[in-house]
Amino acid sequence: MKQCLTIFIVFLNIFYVSAQINFEGVISFSSDRDGDNEIYLMHPNSTELIKLTDNVWDDVGHGWSPDGSQIAFSSNRDGNYEIYVMNADGSDQTRKTFLPYSYDFQPRWSPDGSKLVFTGEDSNNAQIFELDLTTLEVIQLTNFPVYHASPGYSPDGNFIVFDSQRTGHADIYIMEADGTNIQNYSNTLGIHEISPMWSPVENKIAFQKEVGEFWEIVILDLNNNTIGQLTQINADNQQPAWSNDGSQIVFMTRQDPGPNHEISIIDTTGNNLYQLTNNTAQDWYPAFQADSATDVEQILTNPIIHLFNYPNPFNSSTTLYFETTNLLESAQIEIYNLKGRKVRTFSNHQITHSLNHQTIWNGTDQNNKSVSSGVYYVILKQNNTILASKKMILMK
Repeated sequence: MKQCLTIFIVFLNIFYVSAQINFEGVISFSSDRDGDNEIYLMHPNSTELIKLTDNVWDDVGHGWSPDGSQIAFSSNRDGNYEIYVMNADGSDQTRKTFLPYSYDFQPRWSPDGSKLVFTGEDSNNAQIFELDLTTLEVIQLTNFPVYHASPGYSPDGNFIVFDSQRTGHADIYIMEADGTNIQNYSNTLGIHEISPMWSPVENKIAFQKEVGEFWEIVILDLNNNTIGQLTQINADNQQPAWSNDGSQIVFMTRQDPGPNHEISIIDTTGNNLYQLTNNTAQDWYPAFQADSATDVEQILTNPIIHLFNYPNPFNSSTTLYFETTNLLESAQIEIYNLKGRKVRTFSNHQITHSLNHQTIWNGTDQNNKSVSSGVYYVILKQNNTILASKKMILMK
């Protein structure tokens, strides 16, 4: 397969590896890559990101208006988390809720664009609220003393899906838009199911479900009440969001137990899985919105690659793993210190190729001399092309 890669390397700070991506529409997400959470856009035919918010506060958990002209998000810039709305280019950022004792987040628009539904959390629990964008009136829709979260409207606006811990574990619920007639639609005993989102074109709901030791993305078909598993990549896959035509889902992937999250995308058929971001920051809360009424089309050439190490931090040795959807015939692993100096190389024949490709680094350089404690970067290469990177910490 021919690969088209654009590589960005900054040795003194972080390694950026980004695929050339071509798609119609816009994918947005939150990231703390500059030290705090901001909202970014990935535009068609470009590897460059556009930062919509830029401040010392956290801006997270956003949703697009139905016409793609505005973004609602949560920010703590005024002392506690409130709901804000801005234009799609980041201009006119305006506060919409004024609830001093509530942590307000996860806003999503009604299909007619007149309201937002969101989660409001206080010291005791979290409830579902609805905001009228004209009057700024806030109505509480749930009133049960447990945690509720991740609300979203049905395509016709008559129902709201959300998750709740009413049974002692998190399940997927649907209620009428006025908060009445609440029904449990998953109720899997002892297994958490959260972060639901209704398909914009079908009677289906995507959400994340505990499957063994991981979170996986599943799809509930309301026509026959069946649940099918979409992702199966041995990672935590969370926060699904549909494309406008319902053919793809963008989601957050956590590859290891650390704080590193990336944004990935997959067809709803389970095919064409690709990773869209690759850095040591936390990228999360993705949202997919078309620029116009045309269908979204995606052409991506970068196979998804998971690179991680365990334990991290470590004090004597760590195992370096990588997983990939494509066969790497000439893989090479290199380790760099914080100054960008290469300290160790593992050639292809030094890597054990099994279900997880792996090798062990014992904290020594190419001459088998111990290196000092500090931050190091492991780099996965093929034919001198950087495919993935990972930060690790050696503590002696």
